[in-house]
Amino acid sequence: MTTGGPSTAVQPQPFSILSVGLNIHAAIILPVKLIQTNELYSLYDLLEVRYFINQLNFSDDRYTISDQNWTSAKKLLWQKYKNSEQIETCIHLINDFELSHNKQKYQSDFEVFVRESKIEDFTQTRGETIFVSTIHKAKGKEFSTVFLMLAESFPDSNEKNRQLYVAMTRAKNNLFIHINGNYLDNISCRDMKKKLDPFPYQKSNLLIIQLTHRDIWLDFFIERQKLISCRK
Repeated sequence: MTTGGPSTAVQPQPFSILSVGLNIHAAIILPVKLIQTNELYSLYDLLEVRYFINQLNFSDDRYTISDQNWTSAKKLLWQKYKNSEQIETCIHLINDFELSHNKQKYQSDFEVFVRESKIEDFTQTRGETIFVSTIHKAKGKEFSTVFLMLAESFPDSNEKNRQLYVAMTRAKNNLFIHINGNYLDNISCRDMKKKLDPFPYQKSNLLIIQLTHRDIWLDFFIERQKLISCRK
């Protein structure tokens, strides 16, 4: 779990590891998911969601969605996008809508539900999966084991203290705190172990940025088609 924003490079100095309730297992390969938000785009624009809505055959002359159309749209969605990375999000979105609209489904209700939903609302934290998240996006969720990465700066405000409390209380069984400061040196609790790592870690020369569709200039090559064709 990171504290949000770009990763802070670890300074070339010793850092400590506080661990509570250690329960180390043999190394295994697990899938990794990023708990992200859709602040810059709407779930309504997700290809799989748009396909599902198209299969519902919305019409101006009717207001409800028949059970037959709903069931058929779910079946077609699974057949076409069962291998998609976003199919799990779509399934959870559909299931949540069904739970709150189990008697009658209205077209307008589903459209509003999709537009007002956030992608992190449908991130399931159960199962053998590693989730990477900021503290803010992990709020309200719980995990069996949490690895918390803290920067050297001291939490000098009530807001930062609340964030630290939220991060620590996400763990149900095991909590590992990696910190390159000393402001947690005085805390103590049952089964807590502390380890000092004296290895001098250098700043990374690699920066990885995750881009979204809003970072893509779709018409960039419109005026450059001749140049591209000349290079073929």
